Parts: sequence; C-alpha cells; structure tokens
Amino acid sequence: MPFFESCITNAHTLARTTAERAILDYLLENAVGKNNAKSWDTISFALKDEHTLPTKEGFQMGLLARSRGSDAFIGSCPAGYFIINGLEDAFACLNFYLKRISVEQQRVESLRKLIESAYLG
Repeated sequence: MPFFESCITNAHTLARTTAERAILDYLLENAVGKNNAKSWDTISFALKDEHTLPTKEGFQMGLLARSRGSDAFIGSCPAGYFIINGLEDAFACLNFYLKRISVEQQRVESLRKLIESAYLG
C-alpha cells in the first residue's frame, strides 16, 4: 500500500495545528479507498469547527496539488477525494483523469474549429 503509507508519512511532516494536517488526517480516517471518497463539502463540514479551512480551490491548488507530485498522491473520482489503497483505487483515479483529459481535448478541438471558422476562414 505505497500510497496509503506515504500519506501517513506525509501527515507526520505537517504540524498538528494546520488545516492541511486536519484534512489529511480526516482522509486517512474516513476516506481510504475509492468507495469511501468524500466530497469537499463533506470534508469541510466535518472540520469547519476545528480549523479555518481553505476554499475548495485552495485545497486543490495546495495540499492536493502537492500530493500529485509525490507518492502520497490523493485520489479523485466523481464522488470526491480519497486515499489510494490498492491497485483498483489507483486505476479508478487514473481512469477518472483520462476521462477528464478526453473531455478537455474535445473542448480544445471545438475551440480550434471555431477559431478557424471565425478568424482563419
């Protein structure tokens, strides 16, 4: 379980009083595996009384983004965020991103065609 163990190790590097530590601890306690994924609303509601939390975008650009550059990768799926805890979870996260990339690529192609039509005729 390299992702799970790395998240535990990463949590111990964060000060206990930080919102990031609280978020990571929450995920480690409540969102291990894709079947236990938690939405940002659920996470923020659970922790709102204890910490000043970042916005969803702040979480995505902070702790989540940093996790994506390490082996403590926090997974995402349509249901929310989770700690990857095995091959099935890792592939679920991978497939989620491949689908998102495919949709974005379609949007890029649509925009390219509109540009050609409108400006390059």
